[in-house]
Amino acid sequence: MDWLFETLSTFNSAMMFLAGSFFTFAGGLFMLSFAHEYRTHRKVRGTIVDVSVQGGRGGATVPARRRRHGLYSPIIEYSSPEGARVRAFARSWSTRLANRLSGRSLDILVDPAVPQLFRLVGAW
Repeated sequence: MDWLFETLSTFNSAMMFLAGSFFTFAGGLFMLSFAHEYRTHRKVRGTIVDVSVQGGRGGATVPARRRRHGLYSPIIEYSSPEGARVRAFARSWSTRLANRLSGRSLDILVDPAVPQLFRLVGAW
């Protein structure tokens, strides 16, 4: 019966090693992705002009002032690297009530090839 416990112990050790290796590899890929964005994207200053709430029928987006709960996403207006004014949704969502954030300035990383795609730098 001792051989069974030794086999299970070895199996558990191998599974823990594989899981740790997988998560270390995945974390490294995320870090490389962020490093690539910081090198290839341009950092600009944007302003939150409105906050939208994901919800409603059919997943429609409605203005934040109509709802009190849901997933909030800022609508940010900024100048693209070429100088054009762009207004776009952030690709991040929050569950906290964010009605009072309009007018707040923040840093974003803009993809020069597609100015409507950006990543927030820090928390909003």
